[in-house]
Amino acid sequence: MDQLMLLKPARDYLEEIFKYRSAFIAMGEPMDGTGSLYRMPDPNDWLQQVEDLSRPETTPENWVVTSQYICVRPYDNRLVGMIQLRHFLNEFLELYGGHIEFSVLPEDRGKGYATWMLKNTLRYARDLALDRVILACDANNAAAVRVIEKNGGVPLDTVVEPDYDTELRRFTITL
Repeated sequence: MDQLMLLKPARDYLEEIFKYRSAFIAMGEPMDGTGSLYRMPDPNDWLQQVEDLSRPETTPENWVVTSQYICVRPYDNRLVGMIQLRHFLNEFLELYGGHIEFSVLPEDRGKGYATWMLKNTLRYARDLALDRVILACDANNAAAVRVIEKNGGVPLDTVVEPDYDTELRRFTITL
């Protein structure tokens, strides 16, 4: 997948970020791996939150330091996916969120982009000296399960997220 790049979100991609958000809202799908983008119609606000969450001193209480990446296809400069790496977990994220979440635009699924994004984000997790990461996905999302398993994911258990009554499959990947 030499045709992809993981980049820190930047103002140069505001229009692409807005299109990404709009596509998921139009389909009524969750935007895993994007933080609060779903609730932020102005991508500038989201970029500020991404920046705030990247440093311990500006991360709000009960949140965790997070690295956010966008996946861009260079030949057309199109944002095709997003992935988020949490540097550590609080109690809630340990059970229901995990270290890494990701999403790919609906029209770009099935091309191996999510597998590539996760593989390359695991490198950043190693740089943080994590020895393992936890990932959780909707139990009915067979594509996400395949992506995690292709990257070495081993099933941990299945839990029900209480706020949304969603069954989640949890996996661990040893780094």
